Amino acid sequence: MRAKWTVGIVAVALLTPVGVFAAGAAARTIEIAVTANGFEPSRVKVTEGETLTLVVTRRTDETCAKEIVIPDAKIKAELPLNKPVRVGFTPKRTGEITYACGMNMITGVIEVASTGDGPSEGSHGGMAGGMMGGDGQGMMGGMMGGSMQEMAATHGLLSQHDKIQRSVKDLPDGVETVTTSEDPELTKLIREHVWQMKARIEKGEPIRQMDPLFREIFANHEHIHMKIDDVPGGVRVTETADEPRVVPLVRQHARRAVSEFVAGGMHRAMQPTPLPPGYIPSDEGTGAHGGRSGQCGCMRQGSTS
Repeated sequence: MRAKWTVGIVAVALLTPVGVFAAGAAARTIEIAVTANGFEPSRVKVTEGETLTLVVTRRTDETCAKEIVIPDAKIKAELPLNKPVRVGFTPKRTGEITYACGMNMITGVIEVASTGDGPSEGSHGGMAGGMMGGDGQGMMGGMMGGSMQEMAATHGLLSQHDKIQRSVKDLPDGVETVTTSEDPELTKLIREHVWQMKARIEKGEPIRQMDPLFREIFANHEHIHMKIDDVPGGVRVTETADEPRVVPLVRQHARRAVSEFVAGGMHRAMQPTPLPPGYIPSDEGTGAHGGRSGQCGCMRQGSTS
């Protein structure tokens, strides 16, 4: 009986808004699609106290976003393929309200203005929208992370990945990689991005923390060392580890993460990166790694490949 009751609740959620509206309130409808690029639009402007209905339609199976979660509104709803799901709520505060997939790998933002700021419009708006538009921004904010400058560089590289060349050579304690482009603007972005990542490794400032490999890399950042040399069209990076157990992480990052990002662009960057075969995470058994219950499907798939 309990199982039937649960199924019934899920079925009703597909037909009626999740959440409670004030009696007689006219809800504003905002349509959001889940595509290979993430939530589109990934940034929406609304007004505090405005009654909203988000109509969310997942249009692809190649995504982690098979449910939508809005923590501020205590909302969680499954997103069946190609079936619009109506999610209703009223923002009670100004600022940014985040919506995301179940593991917060892919995110979007509802930007809530005060009632004195004028009428609201659904848009990509704001600095991030101006810099990136809708193409992949939800994924970029949720999956990749980093500052706006870092996200802009990463987005530029991923969106033009087919113009980038890359090679990887194993060293006894790490790898040597060469990443180049014949496009001068991409050459600048390559160099900018590599120096940004070097600074993060040295300071231990993590990004992409829903990715098992990146979590483990930053957990061991003090053992990783990068040397960057400019070459025609880009950079040569010597990345090594002073701890033997960290060397496979460095190699996995070079081959299974960065080289695959260059080959696959945005679509690949949305997916997690598996840990090296046989590698035991630093916090094995705590639930942070290794496909424990509650992880979304793409995380489980990525962590076992």
